[in-house]
Amino acid sequence: MTATTFKFAGNYGHAFTISSRPAPYDIFSPEEAWNIDTKLDDGAPGTGRVIAWKGNATKNCTSVANNVTDAGATYSLSVSGSQCWLHMTQAY
Repeated sequence: MTATTFKFAGNYGHAFTISSRPAPYDIFSPEEAWNIDTKLDDGAPGTGRVIAWKGNATKNCTSVANNVTDAGATYSLSVSGSQCWLHMTQAY
């Protein structure tokens, strides 16, 4: 998958997404998302099998909310409130 304004580039394969419906889809704080990613994967939002939503101008899940190319992002741990959703990729 090519990077978009809200997804990191990568091979998502068959993915399981954890989010809320209807919009906004954010369900986790950046710290909660980081904790899940750290326990299940590598703790980085743009790499591995647990991929976070990047965020946008008003939501700050990661450090690169408006940068579509930086897969070396970190979670915005100083931000509180629901800002993130997660994709569990290539797990099926």
